[in-house]
Amino acid sequence: MRFSRVRERLVYQTPWTLVYDDEVLHPDGTPGTYTRIVPNGAPGGAHIIPRLPDGRVLLLRANRYPVGADVWEFPRGAPHAGETFEHAARRELGEEAGLRTRRLTFIGHCYPDTGILGSKHSVFLADLAADQEGKVKLDASEAIIGHRWLHQGEIGSLIRAGDIVDGTVLADLMLMQLLEK
Repeated sequence: MRFSRVRERLVYQTPWTLVYDDEVLHPDGTPGTYTRIVPNGAPGGAHIIPRLPDGRVLLLRANRYPVGADVWEFPRGAPHAGETFEHAARRELGEEAGLRTRRLTFIGHCYPDTGILGSKHSVFLADLAADQEGKVKLDASEAIIGHRWLHQGEIGSLIRAGDIVDGTVLADLMLMQLLEK
């Protein structure tokens, strides 16, 4: 049993986002509406897990207006028109953290919120040279306010303490963990 769209209804649009409030038939056949958000132009996003040779990964502290809080995240962003996800990953790593990767490895896909968001995101592991640790330059225009280099055990402690709560970070970490097994 599935939802079926009766009529697509665009209710709001920005250069980055389309919001629909579609008329649907619920799986039991009753009529209703379903709100969904999709990217305007870009097919999804790129997430980047920056990793030093000693295994530590970089998390950025960003102020996120929708949740009214500062959260730990990996660099991420949408591709520009005609840009591949790999190129977007390299660009976003440079823009948000001022870093360059030696090697970028695609490790999987995730959907940030399948209940409302219609965008598929590509996740990349960015292997950095050791000298990149001290070269972090945060992008204040994106409300990135801090950073930390963390080992896996430290990340686990932050998750258990409720300090890492971003769903994309949790999905990205799981993909990285599965890659390493």
